[in-house]
Amino acid sequence: MAVRDGEAPDAIESSLTYALLWLDRARQSVGGSGISALRVIVPKGTSAVLAYRLGALDPRVAIQIYELDALSETLERVNPCAEGNVSTWLVPHRESQLLLDRAKEALAPVIALAPREIRTHASLQNQEVHLRFLGLGFARWHEGRIGFGIDGLFKELTIGHGTCFAGVSDKAENVSKSAGE
Repeated sequence: MAVRDGEAPDAIESSLTYALLWLDRARQSVGGSGISALRVIVPKGTSAVLAYRLGALDPRVAIQIYELDALSETLERVNPCAEGNVSTWLVPHRESQLLLDRAKEALAPVIALAPREIRTHASLQNQEVHLRFLGLGFARWHEGRIGFGIDGLFKELTIGHGTCFAGVSDKAENVSKSAGE
């Protein structure tokens, strides 16, 4: 069972319920055999609630949760035991710095467009570096590729997008300067 990117959080949260109902119905229709596991695929970064709820189910019900990264077209299995309270993970500075160093060369031309306003932020859980313009996230680097956009609508930065991106950056910088005056 899969949930499309851009669905409401309620749809993602209820997907486990629908998946369990489907699994029960499917097992009844084939006499209890033939279906050994259920896979639930959700958009990247949205599996925490499902992983938490999975802990309350009978471990004999084989359910696997996967996250789909539409930008890089990758599917990654989620370890429900590792989710915990992700927001409180303590990460050594050196690991964050290593990730930032890996992305530095690719991100340098983008940062050069507005070096005072653009800041980088390492996300070790996703192995991504996020770029923020005056606090607003607008791009991310992942495995050598840069995507730009907001709210999960990221488009890969290519040579053709570079000119457009530079124009948007110039306009945003002018707006920020005029707001500061």
